[in-house]
Amino acid sequence: MKMTLKPLKGVIWDNQMLAFGDTRETVEQLLGKAQVWGTSLYYFQNAMRLDFDEDGGLEFIEFLSPGKDLSLEIYGIDPFTAKANDVIALLAKKNDGRVTDCDNGYCITFGEISVGVYRDSIPEDAADLAAEAEAEGTPLTDEEYEAELSKANHWETIGFGVKGYYERRL
Repeated sequence: MKMTLKPLKGVIWDNQMLAFGDTRETVEQLLGKAQVWGTSLYYFQNAMRLDFDEDGGLEFIEFLSPGKDLSLEIYGIDPFTAKANDVIALLAKKNDGRVTDCDNGYCITFGEISVGVYRDSIPEDAADLAAEAEAEGTPLTDEEYEAELSKANHWETIGFGVKGYYERRL
């Protein structure tokens, strides 16, 4: 299934839309029964998380590296297969406002469009890991290094919410 992320609005697929402000009941009518952990609903083998505000309206959608059964698009690109720097550049352009690097390249938010991206490692981490392995006498193979570098050059999660979502969270 292909889903198109519409910042500040929701997500579209197959001529259907899950919109910010929708209730849990509306979500379950559109997507079926969810896995529930705490106050969040999870779909697509836990690749999509939905959070609701105190009034019961959908306020945040997060995708976690969706895999082969689910593909995403935001502003014409897949945020998981495009290079991390390309995603940052596109989101910064669409944001036309404050961009916040929350954690030295690991987490970046775009306040005007209420989008955030996260990854566990940055390119410098792959180089550091390779240097540590070399110093310990167990150097990484080329394949291992390339896998670490590829992971560091792509986002693991993308989330987006209602206007002001990240300002309230950071």
